[in-house]
Order: sequence, then C-alpha cells, then structure tokens
Amino acid sequence: ALVANSAIASDEAGAVARSDDPTTPELDDPTTVVVGDAADLSRTRKLVVLGDENGDGFAQIGETLRYTVQVPNRGAATAEEVFFVDDLPSNTRFVEGTLTVNGAQQTDVADDDLGEVTDGVVRVLVGTVPSGRVAEIGFDVLVMSGTVVANQGGVSSSIGFELTDDDGNPANGDQPTVTPLDGLERGLQLSKLVSDADGGSYSAGDTLVFTLTF
Repeated sequence: ALVANSAIASDEAGAVARSDDPTTPELDDPTTVVVGDAADLSRTRKLVVLGDENGDGFAQIGETLRYTVQVPNRGAATAEEVFFVDDLPSNTRFVEGTLTVNGAQQTDVADDDLGEVTDGVVRVLVGTVPSGRVAEIGFDVLVMSGTVVANQGGVSSSIGFELTDDDGNPANGDQPTVTPLDGLERGLQLSKLVSDADGGSYSAGDTLVFTLTF
C-alpha cells in the first residue's frame, strides 16, 4: 500500500508553506512511503520538449513536440506486466521512426519489438520495471492544427492503472501535459495595479484606485 502525507504551515504574518518531499525533484509534493513489498508507479509523468524548428521559442502548427514518458518504480517490488498506451491528440500526427524505449529505437509496426503505433495510438510493452529503476518512452508528434496540444497516456501493470502526469506531483492529481501553440499562454491572465486617486504617496484616508488588466 502507498501512504502519502503532506502538511501546511502558516505564521502570524500570513505566510503559508506546504511540505515537500526532498527525495523527489517535484516541489511541494507529499512525502510518500510504500508499506509492504509492492511496486509503486504513481510518479509516472510525461515531459515535452519543443522541436521549435523555426527557432522562435514557441510551439506552432507545422512544428514537432518530443514527448518523454518516465515510469519510475519507487516501490519495494518489481512492477510486472507494465504496458503503456497513448491515444494521441487529434490535432497531432505521430512522426514515423521516432519511437524509443529506454533509448532503443523501435519500429512503428506490430512486430517482435516492444512498440507499435497504429491509428494514432502508441502502444509499448515495457515488461518489468525493477524497484528503484525508471523506464523511459519517447516519441515525436507533428502539430497539425489548434491553439493547444493536450496529451495524456496511461500505464497498466500488475498493480493497476496509472495516468501520466504533467508535473509528477500526485497531490494535485494526474494532469495532461498541455502545450500552448503560437506563444499563447495557458488560461486567463490577470494583472492588478494600484494608484493613489490624489497622486503622490499613500497615506491613511487616501482613496486607492485598482486597475485590472486581462
């Protein structure tokens, strides 16, 4: 069984801090411990690197994204029958010849190697992931349309099913890996400025004017 625990501390000034597990690279994540001899694939995450073929620093239609799926086993036992599947977003297309498993090139067709890609679905038979080891799957997609690419796969094994996560922090749930296109930011952006209605410095009794910019 997996036990995850986190804490929140605050002081008289109103500062708030969330506890962090220092043994992981993720920030503000719960401290976890595996009780008994069991595998633990709960930190499975998906990273994305922009191909950025035009060099402007943004993901855009006609450019590629490189996904890397990391499947770490933080448990005490070997994870058996590990299988990865990813139904690629409809606004992307798999780039032939880019599928790798633990750094080894795989073919895209159903044959005797570990991976295949058919009808936009990536399937990889990882097999076993020993305790303390990390399996890694990589592939490229070409962006075809849209303003955002959101992708999330999953890993099944002898201990159950685990979705990939954008940040590897189980405390906030398993989230898809989202890439905005054409330099668009994620979500709504809001800024707030304050000024004194009478000008000059702020003093008791002054009227403050707040300006919101979306």
